[in-house]
Amino acid sequence: MLSRALKHLPEDLLPAYLGPAISVCFWQGEGWQVSANPAPGHYALPEDPAWLRIPAPATQVADTRKTNAHRYLLDQHLQAYLALAEQQDPEAWLDEQLALAEAWGWAAPTQLAFLFSQRLTVPGCIPAERWQPNPDEIPAAHFERVQQEAKFWQGDGPP
Repeated sequence: MLSRALKHLPEDLLPAYLGPAISVCFWQGEGWQVSANPAPGHYALPEDPAWLRIPAPATQVADTRKTNAHRYLLDQHLQAYLALAEQQDPEAWLDEQLALAEAWGWAAPTQLAFLFSQRLTVPGCIPAERWQPNPDEIPAAHFERVQQEAKFWQGDGPP
């Protein structure tokens, strides 16, 4: 986090971030890095510190999403997930589902939970031609349409 913050913060925000430290030394990859504080001192904590808005690396975001999805499946769909694991590699299956969700722009927890539950409880339930986004259909509208269709075919929705 330190190296990411130092890389993304403008120099005028470094003093508030580093505080009284004259410089910091940290391991980065394969060697030591040193960053000097242009104005060491004690600073009041800003109301909205810029260092809390530093973007996480894409790989970290993807790893966190996958870990959370795996935990969700173990917690909410254990038996179905175990049955799936008897048939195929659950990690490859999960990667496939997350890639589909990303392609469709589905990132909200409810969208992912719906996709996972549909794919686990009704194998092969996603008809490729009907569940694909329509041209110019935003992800939220696409999700709503697909969710309503799934409810209808499962006997839970209006005709």
